[in-house]
Amino acid sequence: MSQVSSQGTGSKSEKSRRFVLGLVFAIVFLMSAPSIVAQNSISGIVFDPDNKPVSDIEVELLDTFERLIGTRKTSGSGFYTFQRLGAGVYYLKIRPGGTGFSETKQRIDLGDLNAIGGVDQKQVDLHLEYDPRLRRDGAAVNEVVFAQGVPAEARDHFETASKAAKKQPESAILELEKALSLFPDYFAALELYGDLKLASGDYEGAETAFARAVEVNARCFGCYFNLAVARNKLGKKAEAASSLIRANELDSGSINAHLLLGMILRDLKRFGEAESALLKAKDLGGNGQPDVNWQLAELYYFNLKKPEKAKEELETYLSNLSESEKRQNSKRIETIRKLIRQIESEISGGA
Repeated sequence: MSQVSSQGTGSKSEKSRRFVLGLVFAIVFLMSAPSIVAQNSISGIVFDPDNKPVSDIEVELLDTFERLIGTRKTSGSGFYTFQRLGAGVYYLKIRPGGTGFSETKQRIDLGDLNAIGGVDQKQVDLHLEYDPRLRRDGAAVNEVVFAQGVPAEARDHFETASKAAKKQPESAILELEKALSLFPDYFAALELYGDLKLASGDYEGAETAFARAVEVNARCFGCYFNLAVARNKLGKKAEAASSLIRANELDSGSINAHLLLGMILRDLKRFGEAESALLKAKDLGGNGQPDVNWQLAELYYFNLKKPEKAKEELETYLSNLSESEKRQNSKRIETIRKLIRQIESEISGGA
């Protein structure tokens, strides 16, 4: 969550009011956070239209408001996994990048009370379709982004790691370390190693892996994005911003990359750049992304001192929620409406 603070030098009453509003913003954000009980998982295999596993495809995990939680790139066998998840509604989204496949998204309801041991482990296989706009003479146009000649022994360790990544991530990490000791520039191994380190909370290990991965393959969007996530977790905000700027140069169509960049730039007090990044995310999402509206509302209210725009973004935030989401989160919705009324009072009072 981005920090909420008042940067102004106004009267004590104004500071007090902004402090209270800051608490409301923070409380609402926390009320929308996923459950802290995080033992569930989602995993599966990505297949092409011919039912063959697809490697090196970006899979994004989004929360109920379609905010990015994490990304994984499929292994050589098409496998992906997300672990330590709380109960709730999630979305899986495929970013086909430079391939001939269409983007796809699937909703997942996680946290089945009837699951064995109370832990819900969903197996979700994803099936891609060819993008008709990118087909020539009935064949998909695929762009080969990166290829390597890999020593057989290193490849064997990598494939063993790929198979173990779901249920035995620690064993997978050991196998990847063996692969990388044999071939330090093994790009796929560096990627998976970074993914597993990121998932385990070893952000320093993840940063090291992804930093090396982008040295080997400077055109990997997902590597730069995950490198930014790791650096952000380590408090290296400026480096994280630089990584995201590079990611956006490679693929300017990622809502989540622009959103995260805007949040980090706001932390760096680069408010004008933060607004530009968030507005880009807003434009890409057709103004239909609640989390983008929320971040803009905070930026406009606390940093750019534009309460009218903050109010507009909060109203749009509410309008972007489905009726079922409003019913399920009625207390949070009422808190947001109260926040809007407080800002309206401030505007009308000339504060």
